[in-house]
Amino acid sequence: MLRSLLIVLAVLVIQVVLAVIVITALAVKPADPAMPPPPAITVADLDRLRALLPGGDPRKLVDGRPIAIRLGARDIDLLLQQALARLPQLRGARAQATLDDGWGLLRLSLAIPPIGPLGDTIPMSVRLRAADGTLSIVEARIGSIPLPGWLVEGALRVGPSLLPPSSARHVAQGLRELWESTGGWSIAAQRLEFGYLPQRDLARRLASGGRDLVLPPAERARIGHYLAHAGWLASASGRPSQSMLVMLRDMTAEAESRTRAGGEALAESRAAVLALAIYAVGRTELAARALGVAAPAGRAVPITLLGRPDLAQHWLVSAALALESDARTADTIGVFKEILDSRGGSGFSFADLAADRAGVRFGEAARADPRRWQARVATTGRESDLMPAIDLLPEGLQEPEFLRRFQARDNEAWARMRGEIERRISACRFFALPG
Repeated sequence: MLRSLLIVLAVLVIQVVLAVIVITALAVKPADPAMPPPPAITVADLDRLRALLPGGDPRKLVDGRPIAIRLGARDIDLLLQQALARLPQLRGARAQATLDDGWGLLRLSLAIPPIGPLGDTIPMSVRLRAADGTLSIVEARIGSIPLPGWLVEGALRVGPSLLPPSSARHVAQGLRELWESTGGWSIAAQRLEFGYLPQRDLARRLASGGRDLVLPPAERARIGHYLAHAGWLASASGRPSQSMLVMLRDMTAEAESRTRAGGEALAESRAAVLALAIYAVGRTELAARALGVAAPAGRAVPITLLGRPDLAQHWLVSAALALESDARTADTIGVFKEILDSRGGSGFSFADLAADRAGVRFGEAARADPRRWQARVATTGRESDLMPAIDLLPEGLQEPEFLRRFQARDNEAWARMRGEIERRISACRFFALPG
């Protein structure tokens, strides 16, 4: 009996000592330079990242046909930061990649609630080596605790199977399979190259598991509720089309009602705008499948702004993007979409850009004070309160004409046009009123 008690006591002492060592090592921050702020995505970044895949479209990948991927350090930083921003569990985390001849360093700073000497972040890093087409982990660090590469690689191999059945387990297993489908790794100064063998089934499984991580069940149910509500509102009107303002007021009234019943104001407002954007774009069945919610019942009714469905789509999608990410990213995506349109599509449209920017400012107002935003939307009486006039704003500009007049979006004509759009939006009642 005494021997058993001594063994239990020894185990407890060892556990306490190990805990003290781990906490001390984590509390001693490594002498790395401070993690820089996340990079702001630009139109050039989007253009470059789109060119990574054949035809700029992942749907064009063919099973079993290998492709070569080339990424710069900035590309990796952007992709990592966007991925971290989409995971609720890792919001506030920062990542940075450094690439040199044959070597790579990935640094990660995880935000945590302040815990005594640990502070509010835990620094982590992984050192990589590329040789003979193989990428290997040389060492990892958590705080000041070094972990040998062989141990980390072993944990990555067996770790997924040890997780309880969950979305995280499915994603971890999928990422391991994704890793095994790559090869031909090489690292040069600020450049990473590797080959990838596409597998559509693996992509579908990763997308499904990732959806569950990015959108928890409660959030999906919330979006599904508003998507069904949008479908009911549009079809119940009996009109061949419906004004965006009318839909927006009714959707916001529903968000306000659910907020009063105990819902979180920002979450309800964000889901309402996102659902209305999905409905306005007109791909509700595809979006519903991707989100794992039911598609709205009833016939589809076009949603219009100033009589145009395309303006409603631009306005709502930009508002949803501003609510989901940030204003700068939403603005950049809006400009990039118009750049693509100038390359053989409908042409660059400053009217669309005005709708994009008005939607972004609307989303910013919702993020800043969602309860006040809900009340203000309820009293908005005219479309012109939310969207400026678009007369004399150039549209349908193909790339040669656009470049001739506005160069690389860096000349006086471009600045003057953007300033005019901003002036018109600021004159709209919703944006002119304080708060």
